[in-house]
Amino acid sequence: AGKTTTKEMLRTALASIGPTHAADKSFNNHWGVPLTLARMPADTRYAVIEIGMNHSGEIADLVPLSRPHVAIVLNVLPAHLGHFASVEGIAHAKAEIFSGLVEGGTAILNAASEFHDLLRAAASRKTGNIKTFGRKNVSDAYCDTIKTTIRGTFTADIVLCGQNATDASGRIIECPLPVYGFHIASNATAVVLAIEAVGIDPKVAVEAIGAMPAPAGRGERVEIRLPCGGEALLIDESYNANPGSMRAAIRTVRNQMGHGGGRLILILGEMLELGDASVRYHERLRRDVLFDTGYSGTWTTLVFTCGPHMSAMLDGLPEVMRGGKAATAAELQPKVLAALKPGDVVMVKGSNGSKVWQIANALKQMRTTPG
Repeated sequence: AGKTTTKEMLRTALASIGPTHAADKSFNNHWGVPLTLARMPADTRYAVIEIGMNHSGEIADLVPLSRPHVAIVLNVLPAHLGHFASVEGIAHAKAEIFSGLVEGGTAILNAASEFHDLLRAAASRKTGNIKTFGRKNVSDAYCDTIKTTIRGTFTADIVLCGQNATDASGRIIECPLPVYGFHIASNATAVVLAIEAVGIDPKVAVEAIGAMPAPAGRGERVEIRLPCGGEALLIDESYNANPGSMRAAIRTVRNQMGHGGGRLILILGEMLELGDASVRYHERLRRDVLFDTGYSGTWTTLVFTCGPHMSAMLDGLPEVMRGGKAATAAELQPKVLAALKPGDVVMVKGSNGSKVWQIANALKQMRTTPG
């Protein structure tokens, strides 16, 4: 979760320093990585290569082509779990990225991950230059605060601790964020470390991120005009979903609601490729949705779902929260449109195969200004 947004933050920051090439969209598989490399202009100074996988061995095949000077593992979450025996298996597969590091290269790890030790051991077999992010007074860098308003701009104060990760008095980098979220700020911390690792002052480079648009389907915010009159805010998270990113998205939008009243509308599609664990992870999601209902009593949550597992999750919610359900996104769409009221904040999220992006696209057609 977060690879493409992080790739775009790195692309934007490095492009302000010199000619930069990066993957198009989410070109991160056995087709996308070679295409990205083949398209690289000869004068490229910095290349940002996104590498993904849904099976063991895929990254091991791709990373020798890329030969990175800096390799980042942002997190380990139960995505594509249907192709692995456990989440630890996913961690081993992600650790394959370190096998392609050039001599003297830098490995960047999430110190808050439960698989940090596993990843560090894998990185140590290739390099002694390991940097960590995510935990205050433990990591080489961490996010201290996020300054934000729901319709404003977002900035993370990132603390660089220098050579001594236990020294909390390091310098602060004010890093703009393309979208809100502590998970986004955490990934921006990895961006800062990567920029520093290639010999650039991150304080200068990250300023460019402030002009970066939110990637489509990854937290993009769009003001929409409703047929009944008035406006609502769409938060488009519809590109993809796994249990970790779904939880982060729900908690992020909850934390932004503040005390301003209004309704939070969640439109949730299936989380796919979870195999036998699918029922369990959809059931667990109910706790995150229910937690939203008690935020100072100033707003309510209405939930719409499509797909069998997500709809079963909906059935276990209080009746007042059940906005509606359907087998497909296309069938759910008219129910959503009929329910919206002025002042609503609408978040759409689900795996790409759930097609809830169709609902997000329909809502975007109602945007208040072109573009």
